[in-house]
Amino acid sequence: MRDAQEGNRKGKVMTDYSNWSIEESKMLLQLMVDAASRGCRDANGMLSKAIVESRILPILNEKLGCQKTHNTYISRLKFFKRCVITLGLGGMKHKEVHCS
Repeated sequence: MRDAQEGNRKGKVMTDYSNWSIEESKMLLQLMVDAASRGCRDANGMLSKAIVESRILPILNEKLGCQKTHNTYISRLKFFKRCVITLGLGGMKHKEVHCS
């Protein structure tokens, strides 16, 4: 059994887990909306890694004194998507969503 557990870990890089506070999540959403509304999206309408690393994360990290990276951003983005799918808010606008 132990060999099977060790086999599952091969090739995976373990990183420190970073919790997102409600304040960090709210600010991230605000910065994402601001960047998108200013036209900082790529041809597919997505926020590129370069945009996130140059215009969103530095502001978030500076204002809140955290050390969020692109990987932690991707993790939170997946969380936001799960909240939208779980709550069935795919096409709704101006609805306040609380995911915890």
